[in-house]
Amino acid sequence: KVVNESNNIVTYVAKNYESLKNAIEAGNDTIRIKGEIDLATVILSGYNGTIIGADDTAAINTRNFTPSADEAYQLRSNNLTFKNIDVKLPTGGDWLQSGFVGTGTIVFDECDFVGQATLNGSATWIFNDCTFVSTESGKYASFVYGATKATFNRCSFSGVERAAKVYGTGGTLNVEYNTCEFTSSSLNKSGVEIDASYATTTVALNNCTQTA
Repeated sequence: KVVNESNNIVTYVAKNYESLKNAIEAGNDTIRIKGEIDLATVILSGYNGTIIGADDTAAINTRNFTPSADEAYQLRSNNLTFKNIDVKLPTGGDWLQSGFVGTGTIVFDECDFVGQATLNGSATWIFNDCTFVSTESGKYASFVYGATKATFNRCSFSGVERAAKVYGTGGTLNVEYNTCEFTSSSLNKSGVEIDASYATTTVALNNCTQTA
């Protein structure tokens, strides 16, 4: 971004950076990425902007991130959007560490998640036209855990045994699924498993389908 001091006109100039970290530190509010980026080397908390996949190779990977106990990768921002990106989450290990802890408003548009996407923190989570796939037995494709608000629009969820789960840890939790599809291999599991034991929980399923 270049500002002409004489007339205050702002011009946006495309520039290549060696890493996502460098692009963030340069103050870019819109960043396009190619290839797979290991988030173990990038801090996204505090960044407010949009990260867009420039082509079908674009991916972010948290599988090498080493969290503290019961924590996942941090997305503590005011307003952060991901668009057209593959999201590769850890497999095996603690299910709480497979996903994100967020604040503010976190949006994913047209993103594909592989691994259990656990959502935690006080963020407002919004997912538009996303796919969630878990290939692990005993794991969900999506697990809204300890969050306060999540909305899924036109998303699909597919798990080996389980598709999605909602679990509040206290306070109020609101989750909405609009025109979503749920697929699991178990006839004994619902499309969305809901545990409202510890939070005032509201779950809305509008025009959704399930296949088992």
